[in-house]
Order: sequence, then C-alpha cells, then structure tokens
Amino acid sequence: MKTVKNANLPIKLAGLLIFAAVLVYLAVYGVRLLDNPFRTVQALNTTRRDSAHIRGLVVRQEETLNSVYNTVYITAEEGKRVSGGDEVAEAFDTEEGLQRAVRMGELNQRISSLEAQQNRYAAEDLQQMEREIENACALLRSSALQRSMDTLEEASLSLQSLTFTAFGDTQEVAARLQAYQKELSDLQHRGSDRSAVINSPRSGLFSSVVDGWEDLSPSALEEIGAGELSDLLQERREPEKNALCKLVYGNRWYYAALVKDEDAQRLRRGQTASVRFGRYYGQELSMAVESISPEENGYRAVVFSCSTNLADVLSMRRQEAELIFSQESGLRIPRQALRVRDDGSTYVYVQTGLRAEARDVELLHDFGEYYMVRGQNLRAGDEVIVSGKGLFDGKVVAD
Repeated sequence: MKTVKNANLPIKLAGLLIFAAVLVYLAVYGVRLLDNPFRTVQALNTTRRDSAHIRGLVVRQEETLNSVYNTVYITAEEGKRVSGGDEVAEAFDTEEGLQRAVRMGELNQRISSLEAQQNRYAAEDLQQMEREIENACALLRSSALQRSMDTLEEASLSLQSLTFTAFGDTQEVAARLQAYQKELSDLQHRGSDRSAVINSPRSGLFSSVVDGWEDLSPSALEEIGAGELSDLLQERREPEKNALCKLVYGNRWYYAALVKDEDAQRLRRGQTASVRFGRYYGQELSMAVESISPEENGYRAVVFSCSTNLADVLSMRRQEAELIFSQESGLRIPRQALRVRDDGSTYVYVQTGLRAEARDVELLHDFGEYYMVRGQNLRAGDEVIVSGKGLFDGKVVAD
C-alpha cells in the first residue's frame, strides 16, 4: 500500500503545479484587463416586432376524391394545377404493378434531372452549378420544415443529380443516364397491370393531404363566433376510409383565428394585416381582414383571407401564427457603447483601422442590456467600441 501512495505523489504534485499556474495566468489576465479596458463588439442587425400570438384554422374551398381500389398510385404532382378530366391516379390489380409504376415514376424524374443538368452545364459553368446546389439544399431544408413529402422527394432527387453531375466525370454521368433509360425501357415493355384511371372532375390544385376537414368551407366562417371557433379548434377529425386525395378550388384561402380582445380591437374590417406562420412558412403574408366577431370570454374570432401562396399552405390546417402590427429594424449594440453629448445627441465609437471614429446614431429602443439604434454611417459588422481609456474621435486605439 505504501508503494502505491508514493507512486501517486508526483501526479498529485504535478496537478497542484498546473492549478497554481492557471491561477497565476488568470490573475495576470485580470490585471491587464483592468489596465487596458479597450473592448469592441460587432453591431448586429435586429428587429423589434409589435405582434400577437394567435391560433386558428386554415380553410379552403376543397373537395375530397375517394377511391374504391386497394392498390393506387398517385400520378398528379402535389400543389400543381390539374384540369377537368386530367389523370390524378392509377389503380392496379396487383402490388407488383403498383411497385413497377412507382419505380417508373422515379426513373423518369432521375432521367429528366440528369438530362437537364447535362444540357445546362458545361465544364466552365461550375460556379453556376454550385449556386444551383445551394438552392437545392435550401429547397430541401424548406420542404423538410414544411413537411411537404412530395416536394422533399423532388428536392432530394434534384440534389442527388446536381451533385452527381458536378462531381462525377462525363462518362460516369452518361453511364448512369444510360442505365436509367435501359431500366425504364425494360419496365415499359412488361406492360401495365392498371385496372382503372382516376380523373379530376374539375380544374383545381391537387393535394394528397387529406385530414377530414375538407367539408369546412369558407361560407361557414361568415358569422363564426369565438366560442364556435374555440370548439372547432378542440375537435379532432379523421379522413374518410376511402379518401384518396383532394382538389382545392379558386385562388383565395382563409384563416379563422382566435385573437385576444385587446389585440382584435386594433384591427378593422377591410384592412390589410401581416401574418407569419412560423417555421412551416416563414414569409410574412399580407392578408385581408374579412370579419371580426363580438367579444366572448376575452377573445374574438377574426377571419383573414389571402389570394396568394395557396400552393404553399395546402398542408396547413390547425395552425398557430404571429399577427404583426408593426416592426422596426435597426442595429443592436451593448448599453455601455452608447454615448451622449451635452446637447443630448447620441453617438458611438467605431474602430476604423487603427483609430476610433465617432458616428452619430439615433436611439430607437431600450431593451435593458442593449439598445437598438440606427445610424447613417453605422453598418452591421462594424466594430463598436464598448470601453476604452480616454476615447476621442481619431484616437489611435491599436498598435
């Protein structure tokens, strides 16, 4: 036992020496910091919103298409407009026939994508291809956030083809394209086992997302109250057993939302409001205020409408949102960085090269630990001086 303790003694001594060295370093660093308090941070873009959180239902003029077939392959594209009589799905007698149709659809997409990339890009167009890859990545991320499975698959295939074309040589791309074409030809020669075709009864936007709310039409919102809307939001529905897909008619869609009374009083029928639907659709949408119900238990039912972006919200139903009354953008700086002259004007020091430069700013909002400011000569990324000894305009602040 004594031998073990003696063997551990050097390790313990080394640990104590390291700990002592760290303490000395921290002490020296603290003294230097006090002696030279010069410090900068970057000015950052920031936005202040005057907004309210709301929740409601997205309502469209919709019709469900049903199917009596057990094995069905949807051929229409999600979010695309179909005409009356257009094919939207195929029914098959066998599971094998369905799988063959699915594979043929996938091969057609891959072939089209590879052919497009081959024709679009020459060897000297790699910079353009890089931008296309970045765009495909952005679409893939957006599709994942919006839970749009069809768009997700399309974006994934596009990204695969782009990266393969960009990083594979010409012979590899040609060989892959030839293999796809041969496989497609072989499948086509086997014939089709489909037993029926399902066509669109009218012209409309196609969607495979069916949730059981398709019978809730915009006319049902004309005199809806807060209590009725609250009940609807708590209701759970399931699609019919044989529901296959749906068609959405017209260009206008609606959002019936529960809004706190004090927030609803800031709205007027006929005005335009800005609404943001969070991570499912980050863009602000301009929506018309169609109606505002009487107050019930501190809430009102407000119906908004929009004639744009219908294809982007086909999968939305029970949805939370942000109702934006106003917003202002500026730059975020630490509270200590703002300085005030005798005449009340405000400014900051910015490190420009080796010198401190005074730049006038307008104080927009006080957020406690930081301010939001705006300045004609202040930009995001500028090094704003938070602290320093004897600062003045033009002072040398770095060696």
